[in-house]
Amino acid sequence: MLQYISVGDRRVLVGVTYGHWQLPGAPMPEGFAGNEDRWHTHDMESLVRRFSERESGLIRWVVDRSLDAGKWRGPAGRTELAMLHVWLWSENPEGLFANYNPSLPYIRAGLPSAWARAGDHAAARGIELLRPESCSGAVRRFSWAMKADHAQRRALKETCGRAAGEVISAKGRGLAGDSLNIAAAEAWHALARDAMGTLTPAQFRTAARLRQAASGGEGHEH
Repeated sequence: MLQYISVGDRRVLVGVTYGHWQLPGAPMPEGFAGNEDRWHTHDMESLVRRFSERESGLIRWVVDRSLDAGKWRGPAGRTELAMLHVWLWSENPEGLFANYNPSLPYIRAGLPSAWARAGDHAAARGIELLRPESCSGAVRRFSWAMKADHAQRRALKETCGRAAGEVISAKGRGLAGDSLNIAAAEAWHALARDAMGTLTPAQFRTAARLRQAASGGEGHEH
């Protein structure tokens, strides 16, 4: 599969993803020569069930029927999808085969991708807040995944707006490189802390299940 990101009104090719259906517990695919390629797996049936359980009865019924028909598994009952990212057309300080590419938010924001080398994942996610649509997208995903109520959505919208404003202000003051990374990381940590503070115990459990089903606890691009 080809991987693109949006940069302004353009779609920019940044890498490819390989996929291989396998049985649960099977060893990772051989992949490329050497041991640099980092395969990870998705339990697709579990992931689909987790997402559909928060939908209406009709949608759950449709999803259940598709699961029963084997639409979310590979041949011979293979329910795990092993995947590998290869960042051929974008710099990735974490390596060519890393699951997550922290340089992508910088590219999307029109900043030098080299700035990601000195930052961390918090800085990269803070830089993502420079995109005008970042907060609306965050609220939409949070609301859908967590079944958030009106008060939670409003709180996240306000918190995200403040965090985005801090990163935009830092960039407007001419901060660059390490200085901008620090400001972006601080804004992201504040946003994440406030968002987590609104979750109920049940939502905490939902978040943990979704993260495990999606990526085994590792960050990546999908």
